[in-house]
Amino acid sequence: APEPSGSAVVAPRPLSERSKGKRIIALIHGSRGDCQPFVALLAGLQRAGFVVKVITNVNHVEFMGTFGLDAAGPYYDLEQNMRQRPDMKKCMVDGDVKYFVQLMADVTRELYPSSVKHEIEAFEAFKPDLIVVSSICAAQGHMYSCLKNIPAIQLDLVGGVPSGYGVTFAGEPAWFPRWARRLIWRFIGHAQLKAITPKMDILSERLPALRPFVIRTIEQVCLFEEFRPEPILCGSSPMLIKRRPDWPPTRQFSLTGHWIVPPGEQERRMRQGDRHFGGGDERLADFIAAGAAPVYIGWGSMISVSSEHMACLAVRAAKLASVRAVILGGWAELCEDHLRGQRDSEELLAYAASNVLFVKTAAHEWLFPRCAAIVHHGGVGTMAAALRSGRPTIVTPCGFDQPFNATLVQESGAGLGLPRLAQLTPEALAAAIRRTSTDKAMCACARELGRKLQAEDGVARAVEDIDAFMGGEVATGLWAERRARFLVKFRELDKPGLFLRIGLFCLKICTNSLRPLVSL
Repeated sequence: APEPSGSAVVAPRPLSERSKGKRIIALIHGSRGDCQPFVALLAGLQRAGFVVKVITNVNHVEFMGTFGLDAAGPYYDLEQNMRQRPDMKKCMVDGDVKYFVQLMADVTRELYPSSVKHEIEAFEAFKPDLIVVSSICAAQGHMYSCLKNIPAIQLDLVGGVPSGYGVTFAGEPAWFPRWARRLIWRFIGHAQLKAITPKMDILSERLPALRPFVIRTIEQVCLFEEFRPEPILCGSSPMLIKRRPDWPPTRQFSLTGHWIVPPGEQERRMRQGDRHFGGGDERLADFIAAGAAPVYIGWGSMISVSSEHMACLAVRAAKLASVRAVILGGWAELCEDHLRGQRDSEELLAYAASNVLFVKTAAHEWLFPRCAAIVHHGGVGTMAAALRSGRPTIVTPCGFDQPFNATLVQESGAGLGLPRLAQLTPEALAAAIRRTSTDKAMCACARELGRKLQAEDGVARAVEDIDAFMGGEVATGLWAERRARFLVKFRELDKPGLFLRIGLFCLKICTNSLRPLVSL
């Protein structure tokens, strides 16, 4: 398996003259695992010569500052919000995605008004030339783009493009017909629209000039999917996500490769005591050196059933498979105490005492190549580090995009996608762990895929794409022309007639495209 390598940073190629000094404002909201890839990309953009300002969670400001990024934190802390709202935690525990979307809309109505003022002030003071947004902030990006007449590029981590080919986020069976998969994507689009509507309503109330640009219909969502005037940059690899036959040819979707804080940089930060990368805990290196390579088990920001259930599942599986294990605490705060009060607590505690290490955080790019296998929930950042490590990976999804990611891992041949975590038994997880050590074809595939992924430089490719867009389409006026045509269609689809709606629905389900009824 490839060992951790690489210097702290890679020197980017020089920007074109038209891009040098351009000012980029980034709207980034998410968990720590969500935000770290964006930090890697934004730091790369800054090193290349762009001027970067970040609007993010209040709890990520310090983390981003350690990378030299100018960050402000008007957005709420997702983890703290979940802990303070029993209904949100229960929703995550139960895996109720539909109710979770509703709760997120309620949280937005409650907390986003206090963030809007800071957003508007940041735009006025910074005067950006370009907006880049994480997917959760895409609605604001669109509206500020219209307000300031500047482009907004969406930064995606998942690569879940609507298609009749391949599994959706719902994790449906492989035999589902293509039309049914497109219909599922349609429902996902409706859920996304429901989730973003409160933000747009609040923003348009504060800035009435934005009311014509509020996304109100699923047809407008589909228009963005097919004809948006800016590219979408996806921090995933073409080794994992293949272009589907029914992707619209007009869709600008660039698979750059993963956006990674380099292994050398992660190790340096860990050794300097950076708590964001497992620093300050000397036990991990000692534990790894003390015996056979352990299995990593971690579920990041997920909580399924209960913390006790998750901790016991991990240790029982490790015990059944007779392996050592490093278990990440994550949002569930997994620790030895969660092994108590069980019918087999004495056995679990005895096994954990000599074979298991619980840690609060870890530098994935440093740790994973030193493990025998990686068990995780299928979060995009963890999945990228796991596959890059060259070790077999086991995905135990909880919900959201994770069943989709589990399928990507299964199809890659470098690991296994298991049932959802809430239904997973210790016996099934132990069997999967044992298979990763005995399936020679899987191990060989994992090593080869890891080698190829480590050869990619997703940050450099993304910087080049943004440079080409700003220095080419924006500087020449091509983007402005395309955007003007897009907004004409956008307004037409604000209140589409019944027959147009039926026609567009049939086209999307049958062909995954709005054409020929809509074209720019």
